[in-house]
Amino acid sequence: EVLRASSLVVGAEPGIDANAWHELARKLRIGERSGCAELLFFVDGRHMDEGPPRPLLLAPVSIDHWSLSRFDPWQEPTHRAALELARDLGRPQLTAHTVWPGATEDAPVVIWYMAAYRRGADLDNAEQRAQALVGHVGVPIRLQAVVEALEHQLPQARLQLILHAGASEMQAFAGAGRDSVDRMLSIGDRWWTLRTGVAEAARSRFDTLRPSRISLASGAFLTLLLAGLTWLLLTQSARAHALAQRYSRDAREREARLRSVFDGTRDAIFTLDVRGTILGVNQTVQGILGFVEAELVGRQATSLMPPAQRQALADLWVDFVRNARQRDDGHGPVHELTLIHRDGHAVSARGSLSLARIESEEFVVWIVGDLSREREMERRAGAAAALNQAIMDVAPVAVMTFDADGRISSANVASHTMFGYAPGALVGQHRSLLDDAECGVTTVLDDLGASAQPLVAPTPESERVQRRRDGSSFPAAVYSLPLRDTDGELLGSLRMVMDITERKRAAARIEHMAMHDSLTGLPNRLLMQDRAGQLLARARRQSGRFAVMLIDLDRFKPINDRFGHAVGDEVLKRVAQRLRDSVRESDTAVRIGGDEFALLLPDADCAEPVLALARQIGVALAADMIVDGHRLQVSASIGVALYPQHGSDLPDLLRHADAAMYDAKQGGRDAVSLFESRMCPAPARAPPARAPLVRADSP
Repeated sequence: EVLRASSLVVGAEPGIDANAWHELARKLRIGERSGCAELLFFVDGRHMDEGPPRPLLLAPVSIDHWSLSRFDPWQEPTHRAALELARDLGRPQLTAHTVWPGATEDAPVVIWYMAAYRRGADLDNAEQRAQALVGHVGVPIRLQAVVEALEHQLPQARLQLILHAGASEMQAFAGAGRDSVDRMLSIGDRWWTLRTGVAEAARSRFDTLRPSRISLASGAFLTLLLAGLTWLLLTQSARAHALAQRYSRDAREREARLRSVFDGTRDAIFTLDVRGTILGVNQTVQGILGFVEAELVGRQATSLMPPAQRQALADLWVDFVRNARQRDDGHGPVHELTLIHRDGHAVSARGSLSLARIESEEFVVWIVGDLSREREMERRAGAAAALNQAIMDVAPVAVMTFDADGRISSANVASHTMFGYAPGALVGQHRSLLDDAECGVTTVLDDLGASAQPLVAPTPESERVQRRRDGSSFPAAVYSLPLRDTDGELLGSLRMVMDITERKRAAARIEHMAMHDSLTGLPNRLLMQDRAGQLLARARRQSGRFAVMLIDLDRFKPINDRFGHAVGDEVLKRVAQRLRDSVRESDTAVRIGGDEFALLLPDADCAEPVLALARQIGVALAADMIVDGHRLQVSASIGVALYPQHGSDLPDLLRHADAAMYDAKQGGRDAVSLFESRMCPAPARAPPARAPLVRADSP
């Protein structure tokens, strides 16, 4: 009653706490029964797979029971055996005499355990029961206290009871003979032998290793008891036969249930004697090896193995039996082996041995699991990994995986080539080895971005500076993808790195072409506008000044017409180089188009230095030049405008510098002119053509 009631409550409320447990014990009158149900406790069923157990729930709590709060029944063989049977069979199980506070050789204690399962769970087989297990409820039974209670109830009787744990012969028991009756009892799936007879005195004693006597009482009750026994034995044979049939039927049903569990496991189970002879197998053996039970009974287990491996199993068997007899648990090591199927093909398997004892008989349980599917899955996984690695190795980009600490766990061939390392040398290195010091990426989260959201797509391309083994750096496009487990926990990241040095160079070339003159390499009008905008912004902030200079070549068109465009282009290149050589690095020389050039001169505080520079440039451009064997000479008309005196923006400054340049042309060319207000508006540009100046030594 106590076990069933408490197990149902625990199954309905798996998270029961100490207060609820004490209330349950109070309602079940725990502690009010002599010898039985003096204590109720709960064993957490999660211990087997989920780490250290919770402390036992005890009720009522006393000084004698306090030491049990940290007791773990799963670690004590006697308790563990009863717990496993109660879990797998779904019935209460009684332990043998066991370790317990107050238990002695003359005052033994046994524990009755019952499994508690989740309410509504399927409990058709042992596997379902194990999955539905919440825990075990248990009650200790002090056998001496039970006997003392019987003695108190029958003070005048003289009846001797001898209780023996097991079904061994009892001829050596005191009182054996025609005045005694033996009876086998199954209590908690354990067998007990009870002998009832006449006794001279009342006494009680229990022992797990030898027969024990329990003296109940003495007196006139003996006559009545003997008469009752005689009547039962002689006149109630029909009732005894009916009881025997019922017990036999129950035994057959119990055996059928056990056989169903035995045959329903997915592992092959062999029962053997200690010499390795097969006594029986379950039906799974046929599914794994193709043999039926009749074909295997009587054979040696080693006969199922290839000849080359039989001796190894025989040696393992001998060592196992010898060691198991010295230990209480009787379990052997897990081992892998190869078995031969009935049709001759090899089957990879994993086996485990256990030594079992029934009374004085020993036998071995050999559980064998088929590893063929596992091996096939491993093979496929290996093939998939090899394919993935092959794909990674032929990829033209570096592909690396990092753990959560930022260490490289794998890297393809391109990674080692790109960063200049020998094959395999990157694995185990920290990511900081590859990132340039200015990059600032040190952790996986830095790599993936500040948000710790569960990204499933690569992060947008980011441009970073990477560092090679020789210390040189290169620009790279980096993509990162988080690696997470099935629970979403971050395991690390996958990074793809592409060397974009050539891409950057191409972009720089395109940008240079867009911003520079293709013939002379000087900045063009577009770049001049950008730099002029910067000069204007800085000058306005700092009340600064700058100058704009327009340069138009004199007598260039006749050179182009007479000697061809090739000579004309070379003249323009020479002019561009002379302009570069004449100005500072902070100045900007621009080819506006044709034979017209411009200069942007920052920090031009007054007109005189600008005009002096313009005259130097005029002298430099007028110097002779030899082009394709021709000695040629050009000159320049130069107009100058100053900011802010002559304009507040670039269009005004260019317009006024252009007006000053035409003023210089009208003054005879090869001259420099500073803008004045009288020069606006600029005259129409229609200078008369003049012959190029060619020296006498020109052909």
